Amino acid sequence: MSEGAAEPESMTGQSRLCFVIMPFSATASCTKRQWTSLFENVLKPAVENADYACHRSTATRGNIIAAILENLRDAYVVLADLTDQNPNVFYELGVRHALKNRTILIAQDEKFIPFDLRPYATYVYNGKTKRGREELAARLRALLDDVDQSPGRPDNPVSDFLGGQHVPADAEASRLSVTQTMTPQEAPITQALAGPRSKSVDPLALGRHIATARDQTTLRGMVRATRAFFAEEWPRRIEKLNLEAPASAQVATDQIYEHCLPYVQRFSPDAERVEQFGLALVDAEYEAGLTEIFRILEDWITLSQQYRSGGSLKAVRGAPALLALRALANWGAKAADDMSLDVLRLLLTQPLATTESSGQAATLPLVDRRDLFWPEGLFGRGDLAVQYLQTESWTNDGLQKMFASQQDYLNGLSRFLFSAALIHDARHADETLPLYPGFKLIRGSSAPITAFAKKLSADLSLTEALAKAAGEDTTTFRARWPERVRRLNDAKLGGRYDLFLDWVRVPEQI
Repeated sequence: MSEGAAEPESMTGQSRLCFVIMPFSATASCTKRQWTSLFENVLKPAVENADYACHRSTATRGNIIAAILENLRDAYVVLADLTDQNPNVFYELGVRHALKNRTILIAQDEKFIPFDLRPYATYVYNGKTKRGREELAARLRALLDDVDQSPGRPDNPVSDFLGGQHVPADAEASRLSVTQTMTPQEAPITQALAGPRSKSVDPLALGRHIATARDQTTLRGMVRATRAFFAEEWPRRIEKLNLEAPASAQVATDQIYEHCLPYVQRFSPDAERVEQFGLALVDAEYEAGLTEIFRILEDWITLSQQYRSGGSLKAVRGAPALLALRALANWGAKAADDMSLDVLRLLLTQPLATTESSGQAATLPLVDRRDLFWPEGLFGRGDLAVQYLQTESWTNDGLQKMFASQQDYLNGLSRFLFSAALIHDARHADETLPLYPGFKLIRGSSAPITAFAKKLSADLSLTEALAKAAGEDTTTFRARWPERVRRLNDAKLGGRYDLFLDWVRVPEQI
């Protein structure tokens, strides 16, 4: 428990209460009778089976607001249903978050979870089927048991931003100014990897500490706090940049990069700290840890895909997704340089759960996300994305500490991008064009790509790793190698790519 944090109150007598906040009246998803039935027949029995008292506010005479506020203050646990984004529910949820932790979030669809609450676990349930209601009841009992096991765990933006303590901002700043740089052991469990407080922590050292200890609990707290920062800060930054931007005008093709880069750089300092932390996890081959911080990248991609408030510049709204690609590519460069095959396969094929502009959920790995390689933040130019990766990434001093030289970094990056293009082509053989083979644009990539291809013929473990990523056995993968490589060698995708068609020719035999 962090210094100065209050001990959780005991659960004796009436303190063991679960107060439910949910709509009273009909909403788009449920009638008034359905809401009442859900509470009486599902929520209340499930909560009581977990040895809690359970009630929700009722429209009685007197000051109903006062009664609700008292319940929000006194209840040991609050259960909030976000379905249909009912204003009263969100008001009451905000009050609870300002008062204390131990709030459980549920909803009937992911679309009802606002962006700034997505860093926090929300159970999505189906209240219209018998099986869905039974699964909800079972899940609630498990969630309440988790509360009993970890009663002091921060679970909302207020406690995360204040380090688990409800203290004034100036007092928090004063407390942190005592030490210029905290050691990993001193970093609180809710330490965010971005934002003002993150400047007191070395992300590489902290990443190594977490990876060495395989401390999943601390890591999850950090990821939650980091997601909360981005959910609060980046939408506001997008709004600000759009207000500052001049009236829209045509941008000449040869000026796109120079036009977009300053906007992307307004986001990159925050992202670089996450990138450094992830590099330490790659170096330690901590796959479970990488899977956790993928959730941060999922939020960045979702923000770029969903943000359509008013007139928004492509370079501004596309910046978060571009930085997600950068983090994945640089972690992949490290894995390829170290020949950490399990990590390499994870980075290529681990599903990223995001929400599209249409509101539909999408769960796709990097190799199935063509749009990331044609980033909106650079006007959809794949060649400029490669230019950005190989020039701007090296300004991150954490990356410089992980590679012996810039050329070693570029070699690893070219191998990773080659692997991504190859695996994409294997998984999408019916597509006319392969994934943008940007590895050809990387300086000095001919030698490392040729060596990588030769290693495939001699190293069975490497062949097995890529074949598994492609969803094939090694025999099939080897047999189809010539046709796939031929497609990559012959691809003509326009832009600066045409200048380098003869620079890198991948061997067609392994």
